[in-house]
Amino acid sequence: EVLNGVKTLLTTEPPASRVWVFLVSTDSFGAVSPVVRGYTPPSQGVFAYKLNQARRQLSEAFETKAVGFSPNSSGTDIIGGLWRAKIALESDPALARVPKDIYILSDGINDTANFNMSVLAASGAANMLSEARAKGLLVPLGPCYRIHFYAAATTHLSPQTWNTVRTFWLLYLRASGAELVIYSPETTISRVK
Repeated sequence: EVLNGVKTLLTTEPPASRVWVFLVSTDSFGAVSPVVRGYTPPSQGVFAYKLNQARRQLSEAFETKAVGFSPNSSGTDIIGGLWRAKIALESDPALARVPKDIYILSDGINDTANFNMSVLAASGAANMLSEARAKGLLVPLGPCYRIHFYAAATTHLSPQTWNTVRTFWLLYLRASGAELVIYSPETTISRVK
């Protein structure tokens, strides 16, 4: 379902977009290379052939690589993934003020030795945010960033814990200067304008 969600995003990528797809692992910041990287050309009115071709190429490249994916990571470093996305999206200074959408398809549980939300959730969202700040894990994103969380797991979580995790990400992203557009357990993705 998550792989289909990524394909949906790639086949609906807006014109004139830069695209990076990363896997989330235990070290999303340093150990992960982009799965797919590309660009969609501007649309030329009704002549969208090149745009549609670029979308197909991105989707096909992802599908080819996704065949070899397996859940072999012992944790998820969502915060490291945000750092990695920030670096990729800000690699061109000319794009500093351009709106940036990050789609995260993950259970929402950052699970690393340095910040294990499964353990920290019992302390509440505000305490988890304080812990993230104290450990220097707050990614300075800014108002150009819009974050979309999909596939936020409900499995093995009580409703209270799920809400605590969602509230943490809302507080975390607000403190980072970014906007949390959606936090959903759904894997069916629709682009928000």
